[in-house]
Amino acid sequence: MRVFLSAVLLFFGLKIWAQPVNYKIDSSHASILFKVPHLGFSNVYGLIPGPEGTLKFDEAKPENSSIEVSVNADQINTHDKKRDAHLRAPEYINDKQFPKIVFKRKSVK
Repeated sequence: MRVFLSAVLLFFGLKIWAQPVNYKIDSSHASILFKVPHLGFSNVYGLIPGPEGTLKFDEAKPENSSIEVSVNADQINTHDKKRDAHLRAPEYINDKQFPKIVFKRKSVK
């Protein structure tokens, strides 16, 4: 009986484990970091705190995995207030018209 019960639990446990898993981003412990080349000889680094979103991971069929992340455009921080204001202006991000930056990926290769 014990062997049968163990086999049943193992079978159903593996079946449940193989199902796609959804993860929610912990906004209070995450940031988007980025690097942009500047004039070909240096880089500008920045971050956007508090991303929100989900990751769906399908280990059995990774191509069915997906991710969606959004951040508030007005939170961009490159440690230079003038540059940050310029990035948020209409000629670049236009955070007044587009307050959220959203990244969606519906499949993974």
